[in-house]
Amino acid sequence: MLNQDKSELDKLTAQIQTRETDLQTKSAVLSDSTTTSQQLITQKMN
Repeated sequence: MLNQDKSELDKLTAQIQTRETDLQTKSAVLSDSTTTSQQLITQKMN
């Protein structure tokens, strides 16, 4: 039972780390971008 819980915890921890890496990457792309939110809204509407 404890082994199974540890395995599940390890799996979830790995998923969190992957998502944190994705978030950092996307945040870096957004912060480097000169596109404003208004420009993004306009692009989406077109």
